[in-house]
Amino acid sequence: MKVRWNSAYAIGNVLRNTSLVSQSALTWRATLIDALLDTVRDCKNFKVRINATQSLSCVATRALYPDTQFVRMWSVLLNSLLTIDAVSDVTEFRYKQTLTHQIIQTLLHAIDVCQPATDGKLLKEILTQHGKAFIAAFEREEFKPK
Repeated sequence: MKVRWNSAYAIGNVLRNTSLVSQSALTWRATLIDALLDTVRDCKNFKVRINATQSLSCVATRALYPDTQFVRMWSVLLNSLLTIDAVSDVTEFRYKQTLTHQIIQTLLHAIDVCQPATDGKLLKEILTQHGKAFIAAFEREEFKPK
């Protein structure tokens, strides 16, 4: 698991590095984002998922997310909010709140980089299906201002 955690962390650093932004970098950037999305969706270890989710928010602009990946990111993150309670390993339970918080932060980043003119159409279906999970997470006690 340590290798996965380190990999997610390193990918975040690569995605954050604006000097690595070029047209030729879009292919491998897409591969890295897909790997993070697969990790958020499939990994049983919440600490790894937290780091992968955080790394997804390191992409600075919407132009660096291909449309299909941007929609997939929303889908994976919203589905993760819906299934976060299905923890099979009780040792992961203590990281549930942190993972939920990081998913919310990454979705807020996705809102920040959204381009309403085009993304509204792209995200309409996924938000119609799963938007309530996003709203419910804000209504939980752990996200209310202290």
